[in-house]
Amino acid sequence: MNRIFYSAYVLYVVATVLQSTMFTEYTLLARVFVIMRYISFGVAGVKIAADLYDQYRLENKSKISLTGSASTKKFLGYFVLMTLLGVGSLVTDDSTLLFVSVLLIASQGMEFDDIARKTLWLQSILMGIIVVSSSFNIIPDLLFKREDIPIRHALGYTYPSVMVTSCLFIFLLYLWFKNSSLSNQEFAAAEIFNFLVYKLTDSRMGFLTFGIIAAILWIVGKKQICGWLQKAGSRVGDKMKKFGCNIYDYLVVYLSAGLFLLCITMPLPITKLINNLLTDRIRLTANAIRNYGVHLFGNNIEWIGFGGSTDTDSLLASYNFVDSSYGYILVNFGILIFCITIFLFVLCSKYIRRTEGKIRCFIFGIVLLYCFIEPRLLEVHVNTFLFLLVPALNEFINKNKNEKMRRRVRHRRKLG
Repeated sequence: MNRIFYSAYVLYVVATVLQSTMFTEYTLLARVFVIMRYISFGVAGVKIAADLYDQYRLENKSKISLTGSASTKKFLGYFVLMTLLGVGSLVTDDSTLLFVSVLLIASQGMEFDDIARKTLWLQSILMGIIVVSSSFNIIPDLLFKREDIPIRHALGYTYPSVMVTSCLFIFLLYLWFKNSSLSNQEFAAAEIFNFLVYKLTDSRMGFLTFGIIAAILWIVGKKQICGWLQKAGSRVGDKMKKFGCNIYDYLVVYLSAGLFLLCITMPLPITKLINNLLTDRIRLTANAIRNYGVHLFGNNIEWIGFGGSTDTDSLLASYNFVDSSYGYILVNFGILIFCITIFLFVLCSKYIRRTEGKIRCFIFGIVLLYCFIEPRLLEVHVNTFLFLLVPALNEFINKNKNEKMRRRVRHRRKLG
């Protein structure tokens, strides 16, 4: 079963990552990438069917009724989900969520750390191939120039920020496994690498995010700072701890509410300042909501960004891409998918806070924060942490089942 899942997953990641590079300039390769994604979809479907069949066989041995079996309920749940996503893909003309959902469902029974470990190697190898290929002119290294911005290298990707975002998520996977503070040598290596990438790409938001993460995880490793943090944590009262937990658990809710509040208050000077600091992301989100509206199953929108074209000045007048994941999901995929996404990430935040240490909680929080300025939240070929939704949802379902069983037992005792 593991091999089936990883076959589907590797096919999808390789194809989708390479679709965001200049390898698509080769017509044959572009077609191969599309075929690989569909094969991945089919292989993942085989894994899901096999899992359901195995569960059905176990239940059949126990003589559980068909209507009350967990396998039947799962099948119906999957059917409803695929129907909703199918309708959404027809409306938006975007099948991405169908592929992602099938991969997530197919990951049932897989350990997240195992998926993440393999992904770290896979993503690193793919990035090496892409950058080396652009260095030897196998694929173009797009150069971007606009106004006072220096020459920006895309390093084989369709746009500089795509490359930088990939670097950041690879770094976050490394930190997830390290699960401890950075040493002096690691901090120095991370910042040197970050600076070199910045000099080539001039991607400022990615540079700042990468640098701040490395600095924080280096500073907290210092004995004096660590001792001070422990003392400060012990002095914090229960109310403050609950407040902090609430902020963490519902971070996606607060980020979404903050984004939409900023969109509403765009005319205010303070909002304009925030918009400028976030390189016009708030205004573009507000424009998209105003121009396309918000619908139940999303919109069929031809997003126009800078990717794949070096003539950015000519695109400025028609540029309408939404960089914030939360705004993009709402406008592109609709209210229903947006609400489901927010609900699942709230469950996931709670699950990680209860089951993982502080550093891993910090890393997942960074993913949610970074996706406020980049549309990568639901892109499983970039954001591997999406797979954490599966154990989080399973825990939630099992918890509800156990609660229902306890209620039935208490009810029977009362009757008895």
